[in-house]
Amino acid sequence: MDQRTTAVIIDRTLNPEGAADQIMTYRLKIPPTLVYLRGHFSELQLLPGVTQIHWACMLAEPLTGEITTTNIEKLKFTAPIFPNTEVQLALRITKRYRLQFEFRQGVIINSKGLIHYECVSV
Repeated sequence: MDQRTTAVIIDRTLNPEGAADQIMTYRLKIPPTLVYLRGHFSELQLLPGVTQIHWACMLAEPLTGEITTTNIEKLKFTAPIFPNTEVQLALRITKRYRLQFEFRQGVIINSKGLIHYECVSV
């Protein structure tokens, strides 16, 4: 992946097969060279919320395939994500075409939400 447009993936884990919901977690490092940081508060750069939603959808694709977002609810941005920060992204995919995501740093939840989606036909 291009480090100018995405985080550095440090680690990825999947839950065992056969679980009701599919769960995937990532450990990510936010590089200071990320293009999305440019122009987003020049004095104090932070990762835009729209980028966090985009990454949640993109990084869920190994389980969902390519998706189109139809609705987002329960969206909360509670703590900023800065460059050179390591975060954990937890993804839970349900059988009802819902993707729950949560970015966190230890016990601090940075953002979370519920994305309703449709699979893109090939």
